[in-house]
Amino acid sequence: MKAISFLTFIFSIHYFTGQAQTILRDAFGRNLSGHTITIVDWEGYMANPSIKLTVESSFFPGAVSISVNGARLYMNTFSSAGSSGPSKAITLNDAGQKEFYLSIFPDRGGGDEDYTLTLRSSLGTETFPVHVIDQDANKSVIDYNIAIDYSQDKPAYNFFADQTHRSIVRQAADDWAFFLQNMDFDTIKANTQQSYIWNDDFAGGMYIPNSTAFNGFLLYAYGFHCAPHRSGGEGQTYSFQTIKGVQTKLRPVGGYVAEVHGNYNTLGYGTYTDSTWFDATNFGDKQNDLYSIAIHEIGHAIGFNPAYPNFLAYKNKGYIDDPDVVAYQGTTVPVDASDHMSNGQSDDLLKVVDRISKKGVFGSEYASAMPYGRWLITKLNLLVLKAIGYNLKLTSAFKETTILNSSLPNGNAGQSYSAGVIADGGIPFYKFEVFAGALPAGLSLDSFNGQILGTATQTGTFTFTVRVTDYDNKYADRSFTINILSVLPAALVSFSSSAQDCNTLKLSWKIYEGQNNKGYDIEQSTDGNNFYKIGFVAGKSSSNTFQAYDFVKSGLNQGISYFRLKQMDDGNHYNYSPVITSQNICNTSSLVISPNPVSNWLHIKGLSNGQNTIKLVDVSGKVVAYWSKTIQTDFNISHVSKGIYFMLINGSGKFKIIKE
Repeated sequence: MKAISFLTFIFSIHYFTGQAQTILRDAFGRNLSGHTITIVDWEGYMANPSIKLTVESSFFPGAVSISVNGARLYMNTFSSAGSSGPSKAITLNDAGQKEFYLSIFPDRGGGDEDYTLTLRSSLGTETFPVHVIDQDANKSVIDYNIAIDYSQDKPAYNFFADQTHRSIVRQAADDWAFFLQNMDFDTIKANTQQSYIWNDDFAGGMYIPNSTAFNGFLLYAYGFHCAPHRSGGEGQTYSFQTIKGVQTKLRPVGGYVAEVHGNYNTLGYGTYTDSTWFDATNFGDKQNDLYSIAIHEIGHAIGFNPAYPNFLAYKNKGYIDDPDVVAYQGTTVPVDASDHMSNGQSDDLLKVVDRISKKGVFGSEYASAMPYGRWLITKLNLLVLKAIGYNLKLTSAFKETTILNSSLPNGNAGQSYSAGVIADGGIPFYKFEVFAGALPAGLSLDSFNGQILGTATQTGTFTFTVRVTDYDNKYADRSFTINILSVLPAALVSFSSSAQDCNTLKLSWKIYEGQNNKGYDIEQSTDGNNFYKIGFVAGKSSSNTFQAYDFVKSGLNQGISYFRLKQMDDGNHYNYSPVITSQNICNTSSLVISPNPVSNWLHIKGLSNGQNTIKLVDVSGKVVAYWSKTIQTDFNISHVSKGIYFMLINGSGKFKIIKE
C-alpha cells in the first residue's frame, strides 16, 4: 500500500512596485525574460523530455513559488499536479539558485499548445510563456500489426466482454506497435503455433493453437484471478518469427493475463484520461488504471521476457549493455529477476528513470523523480526493444538534430534583412550561434529562434557557420554565404584619411558613380560602435564615371577616431562604407607640420623655444631619423624612403607623415 505525498510550502508573498529580480534561466544559461519556454510533445504516446530550468535570485534566503496553468504539465518532485496545473515551491538558501524540470504528459492529437509559467516571490511576480511543440500527426500510422485474440477470456469473469476494457487494451497494444517497424515477417499459418493459457492462480493451464493465420504478433488477452491480485504478460516459446524463411530472435505470440479485480487490490479499474493522468497512480488505495497495467504486461509479452534470447542474455548478465542503450542512458541498465529494468531500490527516488523524461522505465514505473501517475513508454524502453531485436520507426524522438535549409537569401546594404536558420530533430529547445566566420556587419542571429535580422551596413560576400544545439547537447553545423549587394547608383572604390596637421584630418574617397546619387553623410565615432554625423558632401550624379571627394575634419579628438560614409541615393536608400581609423595623440594644438605629403624638407611651426627631441619612425616603430636637443624648424628627410612615417616630438606629440 503506497500513499502519494507532495511537499507543499505556504508562505506570505510581499510585493513591491519595482522590477522583479527573480531570474529564470534555461539549460544554456540564457535569461528567459522576454522569451518563450519551449517544450515538446514527441510523436507517439510516450514520456516526453523534461526541460531543465533554473531559478536565480540575488536576494536569498527566500522562497519562490512556481506554477503553470495546464493540467497535462508537470514538474519534478517535490511538486503537486492537478486539474489546475502543476505547482512547486523552491527555497533559495545560500546558493541563490536552484534548478527544476518541466514536462508535459502526452496526448494523441496534433496541434501546438500555449501556457503560462508564473514565478512568485517576495521580490514580485514574473510570467513566462510556455509553448508546446506537438509533433503528433492527427492520425497515427501503425505499420506493425499486433492482433488481439479475446477468445480465451474466462466465462466466469467475461472481463473482455466489456468493450471499454477491449478498447483500452487495443490502445495499449497500438501504442507499442506505433514505434515498431514492419519487418516483413512471414505469415503464420493457422494451427501452427501453440500458446499456453493460464488457469486462475497460475495453477497450470493448457496449450491452444492459433485458429487463424496472421502476420505480425498475436496477443491473447484474457481475464483471470490470482490470490495476489496481479496481472501478467509473457512471450511464448514455441517458435520464432521468420523473414523470408530466415529465423529471427523475436516471438510471434504472447499473452496478457488481466487480473479482473484490480492490480494488487480489489477496487477494480477506473476511468482516466490524459488530463487526469495524475489520478492514475496505481496505488492500492484507489482503482487502478487499466491502461497502465496493459502497457506494462504487453511489454512483457512482446519483448521484456526470457522467451526472447537477447533479453535472456541481458537478464543473465544482470544488466543491458547494448551500445545504443548505453549511449543514450549514459550507463548500463540493470535487469532484475522479474524481467524489469530495476536496481532493486525500495526508495522510489532511487529507482531507474529514463534520462531525458525522468519518468520511471519498464518495471520501475513507481520511480518518483516526477509525480506519480499513468505509466508510459519511455525512449529507453524502446531502445531496449531495439536491442532485443526489433526495428524502430524513425519517430521524432529518434531524429538527429539537423539544419534543414542549405542557403540563406542575399541582402541589400542599407535595407532591412530577415531570414531564418531552420532546425529540426533532437529536442527542439535550441540554441543558435555563429560558430565560425562572421555575419555581415549590422546583422545578428537570435540564439532562441535562429532568425537573422538587422540592416547590413556594408557590401560584400560573407561566409559563416551556424551551429544549432538541442536541449540534449546534440548539435549540427552548416556553412552559409550571404551576399550583401549595393542598391545605390554609386560603388565605393577607395576610402582613406591623411593628417593635415596635428588637429586636422582629410578624408578622401573615390566612387564609380551613376545617376541619382544624393550624396554622403560623414560619420564619426569614438568607440567604433556609436556614430554621429559631422558633415555632408553632395553627390555629383555623373553617369558611370569615376569621381573623387574630400572632406576636411578639424579639431580632432585625442586618441583614435573612427570614420565611415553613409552613401545615399534620391530614393533614401543607403549603405555604409568600411570603417577607417585615425589616431591623434598631439598634446600641443599650435604645432603645424608642412608640407604633408613631403618630398625633402619638413617645416615645423609652433615648437617651443627650448631644445626639442624629434624622432621619425616607420610603421614598425624603427627610428629612421633623429634630432636631439634641437631648436631648428626645418628638417631634411631626403634620405628617407617613400612611405608612411610618424614624427614624435618630445616623446608625446605624434604626427603622420607621408614621404613622396
